[in-house]
Amino acid sequence: MITKNSKNIMVADDSLFFRTKLSDILVEAGHRVRFAKDGREVISELKIDPGGVDLLMLDLQLPEIDGFGV
Repeated sequence: MITKNSKNIMVADDSLFFRTKLSDILVEAGHRVRFAKDGREVISELKIDPGGVDLLMLDLQLPEIDGFGV
């Protein structure tokens, strides 16, 4: 663990490869990671728990609703 100040991070990307790689790096650094595979999922998750995400890593080219729409 690199950090003592762990954050809740959402990784939004339609590529399983990039979600997995980013997650591996962030978890190793000591953070908690959640995933979304499209813009609708991001919006849904944020509506359920608006304060539960400290950082959103958002791909701009997503299916359903793109990153700009989110």
